[in-house]
Amino acid sequence: MQEFEKFVKQDGRINLQRKEELVSVSIGCYTYDKITGAIGCSQETYIDRLLVKYGMEHANACKLPMNPGSNLESLPILDTPDIIVVRAYAALIGQLLYIVINTVPQLSYSMTSLTLYMSKATPAHLTYANVVLRYLIGIKKRQLMWCGQRVCFIQKLIQNGLINVKQCPTAAQTADIGTMELPRVLIENFTDQLIGDKHVGDK
Repeated sequence: MQEFEKFVKQDGRINLQRKEELVSVSIGCYTYDKITGAIGCSQETYIDRLLVKYGMEHANACKLPMNPGSNLESLPILDTPDIIVVRAYAALIGQLLYIVINTVPQLSYSMTSLTLYMSKATPAHLTYANVVLRYLIGIKKRQLMWCGQRVCFIQKLIQNGLINVKQCPTAAQTADIGTMELPRVLIENFTDQLIGDKHVGDK
């Protein structure tokens, strides 16, 4: 935890304040599990702040950030963009990108499409960006987790016997013909590193 706090302090963009098990952040919330060393991050507070800013605090969540059939290229572009709309669009996209980069990587495709219109956005493009914000309503409580160095999520599953580590022979792999299987001895060493000297299941 000390290394994490040192890194954040050096980065300078986030102000951490330790409160027992909870580390409150100016934008978002980090939690620390003393047992596993895992760090979780949620940006629910920041998302709620954006919803209030854009008058969407009572809006319904969208199931998808962008419909599969959406075609932004089909939207008409003005010869002279409305500077007010462009600025509003750029501001919202920048705020959404901050969320995506930090805790919601699954929105990368949608945001890549939307950022193409930062200097020529129209009200129609702004509507698409608002849909992404509405999508965040439904997932804002989710946390992005980083496994600790001592015991991570996968290690727990292996130790509890819920996962067996097995060697996958080349014949069973769907991969390039040049892909080589991991030798059995390395599989065993890898398993030992995960769970100690005790082997779990067939290797």
